[in-house]
Amino acid sequence: MNHDVISELVAWIETQLSTKLTIDKVASRSGYSKWHLQRAYLNSTGMTLGEYIRRRQLSCAAAELRLTRSGVIDVAIKYGFSSQQTFTRSFRELFGQPPGRYRRVSDWDCSQLFPPACKTSYPVGKPEVVSLPCRVLSGTVNKFSCVLEKFELFNMDVRHRFFRRYLCDTHFLPEQVWGMTTFHSSPDTPGIVDICYITATEKGKDIFSCKETTEITIPAANYLKFHYNGRSVGFQDFILDVNRVHLPKLGVVRKKGCDLELFSFTEKNKRYLESGFLNCSYYVPFTYFRE
Repeated sequence: MNHDVISELVAWIETQLSTKLTIDKVASRSGYSKWHLQRAYLNSTGMTLGEYIRRRQLSCAAAELRLTRSGVIDVAIKYGFSSQQTFTRSFRELFGQPPGRYRRVSDWDCSQLFPPACKTSYPVGKPEVVSLPCRVLSGTVNKFSCVLEKFELFNMDVRHRFFRRYLCDTHFLPEQVWGMTTFHSSPDTPGIVDICYITATEKGKDIFSCKETTEITIPAANYLKFHYNGRSVGFQDFILDVNRVHLPKLGVVRKKGCDLELFSFTEKNKRYLESGFLNCSYYVPFTYFRE
């Protein structure tokens, strides 16, 4: 079994983590016997296939606990555990604390998450550690909701829709526009994540008279700065790769606060939003970073 087959199989496993995923089911998908599949996977990765699946399921469960109001028992069943007790025992072994306490801690230790083994969609370089001063922005507040497994739906098409709303009173683009993202568990529907996205420019530099504009203060904080320069369709995959793969590998402890996106525009014509390309610096608030 070659490495490409393993990679394709791992990518498929990622789509099945919230199902009753068994080794037999994976073997059937691969076309190999269960014995041959498990031996090949262990030789290729140094980890048993069962252990990989269980760690990925626990990591997805951890994200669901942090970002939604789903009950612990519901999360346990969703990710293939037979009981809340079994889930809590496995969760404590990986994360060092029970699920209830994990979701209440203010900062989020990404180093405990087990990243997917599939290939990243966009090459991400080593982030820059930066300290941003307090700044006051003027912008509009937008909302988007989705289930945790569909974060890819919050893509640049959605952001562009918010940009157009913010830019409706002007015929040209500013040099830079901030995007500020916070995630909230939906108070009404378990399993749903409410995304608050603010489109803004620095106060005093805004050029708009939109009646819906509000003032937003970003407190001074330390951030990891990543950079994206490429096609718009790949931006959300880049965001997902940073959070699912690179932050865990870097040993980052996320600080509670907004993720920041600073978009730079090389043209003033608003049709540039339709060009299919973008230049963006992505800032993740953090308290600790294992360099």
